[in-house]
Amino acid sequence: MNEKLRKTVHILFGLPVLLIPILPWWALLLIASAALFHNIFLFPLYAKSLMRSRFDRGIVYYPFSVLLLLILLKNHLALAGAAWALLSFADGMASLVGGKHPLAWNPKKSFSGTGAFILTGFVLVPLAYFYVAGSLDWRRLLIIEGAVLLSALFESLDLGFDDNLIVPFSFVVFFMALSRARIYFSRPEMISLGVVFAAFLVSLALGLFDLPGSLSALAIGAALTLFGGWRAFALLFTFLLISEAASFYKKGRKSGIKRGASNVWGKGVPALIFALLGFPQGVALALAQATFDTVATEIGSVFRVRGISARNFRILPSGSEGVWTLPGTSSGVLALVVFLLVGVKLGLSLNLPLGILSVLLANLTEAHFKACTTHSFANFLSCLFAAALYLVFSQILGTDPFLV
Repeated sequence: MNEKLRKTVHILFGLPVLLIPILPWWALLLIASAALFHNIFLFPLYAKSLMRSRFDRGIVYYPFSVLLLLILLKNHLALAGAAWALLSFADGMASLVGGKHPLAWNPKKSFSGTGAFILTGFVLVPLAYFYVAGSLDWRRLLIIEGAVLLSALFESLDLGFDDNLIVPFSFVVFFMALSRARIYFSRPEMISLGVVFAAFLVSLALGLFDLPGSLSALAIGAALTLFGGWRAFALLFTFLLISEAASFYKKGRKSGIKRGASNVWGKGVPALIFALLGFPQGVALALAQATFDTVATEIGSVFRVRGISARNFRILPSGSEGVWTLPGTSSGVLALVVFLLVGVKLGLSLNLPLGILSVLLANLTEAHFKACTTHSFANFLSCLFAAALYLVFSQILGTDPFLV
């Protein structure tokens, strides 16, 4: 397989972005649908040399993502064009240039590739947005650049999902979140940022995280404080205290256990997204799920007992993937209740029974997520799902989940 030719074709397939302001919406859908049909049925007949395997998911996910962008963003085609440009040009350049100097947190990716992704995205994605929208102010430019940077960092993790899905939709999510975000910069936040930096130094000294993990924790902590305020920082700090307390005994028995960047981003980014969206209860529920999962896993692995598998409800020994044991689950629920009570004490309007139910249901799905992707991305999905469930249940009950 000629990988460079494959990626050159990948980049060239971004040129139809130029058609977005010219053609009607239905014609764009027709072109994207034809591209999807072509890549599924016709491309394998004449271009097998460009396929990584007989069933190459990438060549299908690419036009599928473009089609989905056009459908979901019918009234925001400039954003669809920007996401398409990021997928085509930035991701394509990352693959062409990448290969040297592997990332410490994901050897499958490289510093050169991630750098090319960011630089290409910084230049071409705003141009694509401007071309389709016809205008671009400084605030929107900064939002686009921030979304490109966050998408690049998110894409650099070992998520277990195809980049053709991760890149465009992570960009859209971060763009929308940054568009709604407000920055907290009062005295409590300044004190919180100081504590974040002190905690970073302590984590380095105690070896709680590896270096990429410590830097990721510093970035997540600072961003949560700036976009979620001191309450979001306090919730994050509560999660860290509870999880480290639960991990203390296990770490004492097994030296060298350190959390990495993927683990930090998997459990921290959902909370950051809800902070950017101005949804404090979402921050609390995402971190509540992370708290329950960490405590239940750490405590459950210490006791050699049998439990129930969340995937197939079979009786299996502790330590098996997705097994709920009595010690682990009861400890997790206790930690969850303590965490949510801290949230209430901080002034958040939280429905405790609803929060507990949402976290438990989300945790049930995590074992199924882990069966089809990496642990860090399964954590990410389950934390998002817990907050989403709480939002849906709140709407059904007629309460306002956006109250502080």
